[in-house]
Amino acid sequence: MDWSNLKADYERLGSYSAVATAYGVSKGYVAQEAKRQGINPKPEGRSLAIDWSGLPALYQGGMTYDQLAAHYQCSVHAIQNAMKRLDVTPRPTGLPEGYEWTEERRIAHRAATSTPEFAAKSRENLLKRLPSMRGPSANSPLEKLLQAALLKVGISFSTQRVLLGRYCVDILVQQAPVILEADGSLHHLRKMQDSQRDADLTAAGYRVFRFTGSQINQGADVCTASVIEACGLVPDTDPVADIRTGMMGPENPNWRGGPVTVTCEQCGEQTTRNAARLAQKKRFCDSKCYGTWLREHPEASNRRLKMDFTDLPALCATGMSVPGLATHFGCSTNTIIRVRAQMGVPRRKSRAAAAPPDRSDSDTVRAVQ
Repeated sequence: MDWSNLKADYERLGSYSAVATAYGVSKGYVAQEAKRQGINPKPEGRSLAIDWSGLPALYQGGMTYDQLAAHYQCSVHAIQNAMKRLDVTPRPTGLPEGYEWTEERRIAHRAATSTPEFAAKSRENLLKRLPSMRGPSANSPLEKLLQAALLKVGISFSTQRVLLGRYCVDILVQQAPVILEADGSLHHLRKMQDSQRDADLTAAGYRVFRFTGSQINQGADVCTASVIEACGLVPDTDPVADIRTGMMGPENPNWRGGPVTVTCEQCGEQTTRNAARLAQKKRFCDSKCYGTWLREHPEASNRRLKMDFTDLPALCATGMSVPGLATHFGCSTNTIIRVRAQMGVPRRKSRAAAAPPDRSDSDTVRAVQ
């Protein structure tokens, strides 16, 4: 591919998409080569119709990227690109140089973060992050010791369950409303919050047992034995341990309904699909039904079936390589190989197979012998 006239063609055509169409390649290839040559992209789409003249003044006035995006009704990425074009220097992030935590600032910070509104916002953010968290906040080493002790005596339990809509408990026993909490080092920093949490859970009918890290490390079996004796628990016939790494099912903020039964659009059979994927894919049993449907509905097929490959045999006869054909048609090399096999175009022989072997040296050796 000759990229020598890329800058002139980009200035003439005005967009990466137009250049990609003219070159017969994807827009990503054009953007990658333009970045390598140092060509600054032009604003496209709605950014061309927006008046950015007041952006520097608004940003210097203290507005954030999110506030500017809401003001101009665009994305934050568009705001950042506009600032680069206008040579607006971003404000420095973090604490300013030479900033010191004085006692007055500590008191002001403590007062600002001790409000119920701040606590509610922090809890909301934690519940949003919990489904993807991996580490001490989800099945810590202390919790795993208690889990192993419960499994040893045959008590069914579940972990990381959200109760009362706002409290995520460490271990919830299945046969009785009993909660086990493993208190690590962070418990000393939130004793008031944990006491309020225990009071709310107790009022809802749960019995909460808290064990410190030293108690669990010295004997997790002793901890679970005290819970079993106090609550009258008995070993389950078929104990089940529902160990989770985060919120699952309806407790997850990203829950969209789980598996649902749908009807295949090709054969009419009943199949199960995840509700989150139904909006993205057609409803088919498997890839075989999907392929049959594609052949019967070419107008709704993907980009590969809409391409015109009539010139493929002639281009192969001229000696064009598979990567060259892929660049010419704007598709992948696997698509070229598949279409070439469907059209019955023979593969070209490699140079090593086409050239006859050189036996001059061996013939000379035989003559000498």
